[in-house]
Amino acid sequence: MSDAIAKPKRAYGRSLSDFENLSWAEKKLIVCVARGKKCVLGDKVPDAPTRANAIRPDLIRFLALGGDEVAPVHEKGVQLQGAYIGAARQGDAPCTLSFESATLTTSLSLLLCRFDAPVVLQGAEGRSIALDGSAFPGVMGDSLKLKESLSLHRVRSIGEASLLGARIGGDLVCEGGSFENIRGNALSCDGAEIGGVVAFCNRFHATGAVRLLGLKLRGILVCTNARFENDNGIALSCDHAEIGAMVFLNENFHSTGAVTLLGTKIDAGLNCIGGRFENIRGNALYCDGAQIGGPVYLQCGFHANGEVRFVGATIGGPFECDGGIFQNPQRVALQLDHAAISGPAFLRGGFFASGTVRLLSAEIGGDLSCINGRFDNVGGISLYCDGAKIGGALFFCRGAQATGTVSLAQAKVGTLVDDLLSWPRNSLVLDGFRYERIAVSASLDAKQRIEWLDLQEARYLSGKAFALQPWMQLAKVLREQGHFRDAAEVDIAREDRLRAAGKVADRTALKKWLRAWGKLGPDGRYTSFFSIVARLDDFVAWALHWFYGRFSGYGHRPMRIVYSALFMWLTFAAVYYFAASDGHFAPTSPATANAMKSPCQNQFGQGTINWTRCEALLTTYPRFSPLAYSLDLILPVARLGQSNMWTPISDGSWFSLSGWTQRLVWLEEIFGWVAALTLGAIAAGLVKRRDG
Repeated sequence: MSDAIAKPKRAYGRSLSDFENLSWAEKKLIVCVARGKKCVLGDKVPDAPTRANAIRPDLIRFLALGGDEVAPVHEKGVQLQGAYIGAARQGDAPCTLSFESATLTTSLSLLLCRFDAPVVLQGAEGRSIALDGSAFPGVMGDSLKLKESLSLHRVRSIGEASLLGARIGGDLVCEGGSFENIRGNALSCDGAEIGGVVAFCNRFHATGAVRLLGLKLRGILVCTNARFENDNGIALSCDHAEIGAMVFLNENFHSTGAVTLLGTKIDAGLNCIGGRFENIRGNALYCDGAQIGGPVYLQCGFHANGEVRFVGATIGGPFECDGGIFQNPQRVALQLDHAAISGPAFLRGGFFASGTVRLLSAEIGGDLSCINGRFDNVGGISLYCDGAKIGGALFFCRGAQATGTVSLAQAKVGTLVDDLLSWPRNSLVLDGFRYERIAVSASLDAKQRIEWLDLQEARYLSGKAFALQPWMQLAKVLREQGHFRDAAEVDIAREDRLRAAGKVADRTALKKWLRAWGKLGPDGRYTSFFSIVARLDDFVAWALHWFYGRFSGYGHRPMRIVYSALFMWLTFAAVYYFAASDGHFAPTSPATANAMKSPCQNQFGQGTINWTRCEALLTTYPRFSPLAYSLDLILPVARLGQSNMWTPISDGSWFSLSGWTQRLVWLEEIFGWVAALTLGAIAAGLVKRRDG
C-alpha cells in the first residue's frame, strides 16, 4: 500500500489541468492573478478575439472560485482589462461566463472587456464585482448576493440586465452606462436590496424600461445627467420602493416615457431641479401615494411635457415649483389631489402651466404662493383648488396670471394676499371659499372687493345658482378686521345682486303681471286670477326690497333715514308756514272754530280767516308752530300736540297750496311710520346679530 495520500478529485473546470492549450493572454492572466496584479491586455474594449486578448469564460470562473495549487489566486482577486471573454476565435459559437449559484472567494474586476454572451450571475455570492467599461449582451443576475458593490460604470449592455431580488451590501454604480433593450426592460432591479447608493448618472443612458419596483435602498438614488428612453411606456419605475435618503432626478435628467414612483417611500426629498420629463398625453412624473420625508423640488429648469401627479402623496417639506414648466394642453398638467404637504407650496417666479393645475382637497401646511405664476388653460380650469386647506396665506398677486377658470370652491386659507388685476375675468369660482383675513398689502376697499366678487362666473351671479356665501364671507372678514363701512358696502351690494338675480323676486314681475292680466294662455283661456295675484305679489316683494335698499341701504345705512327725516321735517315745515300764512290751517275742534269765528272775522274782515294769527283765538288756544307741527307728524309715537290742535283745510282744488298741504300731511305721517318701523327692524337685527 502506498504511503501517498490520494488528493480529492475536483469537478471539471476546477483544476488548471482541465484547460489545455492556454493562450498567451490566459497564461498572463494566471501569472497576474497569483501576484495580485491587474492583467492588462488592452486599453479599450476589443472588437474581436485574438490569442492576445481572448480569455475562456471557464478559466475566469476557475480563478474567481479560488483556482488550485498550481494556479493560486491572490487575496486581491481577479483583475482583468481589455479581454475578449467568449469564443477563442472569431466565428466560433459564443461562450457564456456563468457564476450561477457559485460562491466567489475574491473580488472580480473585468474592465473594458467584451462578452459575446450574457453574463450569468444568478444566485451567485461574492465580495464585489466590477464590469466597468465592458460591453455585453445583457446580465442575468437575479438573486445575486454581494457583500460590497456591483460596479457597471460606463458599461454597454445590449439586452436586459436583470438583478431581480439581488442583495448588494454596497453600491450599485452605473455611471455613464448604456443599457439598451428597445422592446423590453433595459435594467431590472425589482425587489433588490442595496446597502449603499444607486448611481445612474454622468451620461447614463437607458433605452427600454429601468425597473426598481420594491427596491430597498439605504442610500441615495442619483440620476443626475441621465437619459431614460422608452417611448409610450415606462422609462423609470420605482413603484413601492423604500429609499433611505434623497432621490435626484436633476441637472440634465431626461426621460422619454413615464417616470413612476407610485407608493414610493423616500426618507429625504425628491430633487428634480433642471430635469426634463416627457410623455406626451400620458404621465410624465407619476408619484401617487408617495411618502416623501423631505422637500420636493420641481424648479429652476424643470420641464414636464405630460402630466405630473402627486395624488394622495405625503410630502414632509416644501413643494417648490418656482420657474418650473408643466405642459399638458387641455389636460391636467400638475395634479396634487388629496396630497398632504407639511410645508409651503410655491408655484411662482416664472412658474408656467399649460393645462389644469389641480389641488383638489389638498392640505398645505404653509403658504400657497402663485406670485408671478402663469396658469394657461383657455376654455377650461387653469387652477382647481376645490376643498383645499391652506394653513398659511394664498398669494395670487404681483404678476400672477390665469387664462381659464380659477376655482376655489370650498377651499380654506389663513390669509388672502391678492390684487384685482391677477384674477381672471368672469372665470372665478368662490362659492364656499373661506379665509380668515385679508392681508393689509391687499386691497380692503369695498369697491375693489366688490369688483373681485363680480369676477365670478356668470352662473354664480344670476339665477338659481347665485352664490351667496362669497358675499357673506367677505363682509364677515372685513367686519372682523374693523372695516365696518366697507363691510356694509359689501352687504348692500350683495342685496342688489340678489334682487338682480331674482332671488328676492323677479325684477320683471310687473311686466309679467301686466302681460298676465290681458294675455290669453296656451289653452286659449285668460290667465287665471291666482296667476295674476302671484305675479303682483312678486312685484310687490321686488318693489319693497328695492325701496328698503334705497331708503336705508338694507339697514346698513340708518343715517339715510335720519337725514331724510331731517330734510322732510324742515322742508315740510316751510310749506306749512306758507300754508298757514294763507289761512289753510284751522283748529281741529269745530266748537272752538265756531266760537271764535265771529271775533276772527272782525279781525280779518269777510276774507279768508288766518286762524294761526287770530288774537282772540290765541289767547285761549295753543299757538301754531310749523316746525313743531312737522315734527309732530314725522314722530308717530311721541306727540307734541300740534297735530291734535291744528289741521289743514282745503279749498277743494287738487293743485292749490291747500290741496298740496293736505297731501303732504298724509305723506309725512306715512313716512314717519315707515321710518320708525324700519329703524325698529334695524335695531332688532343688530341685537340679534350681537346675541348670535
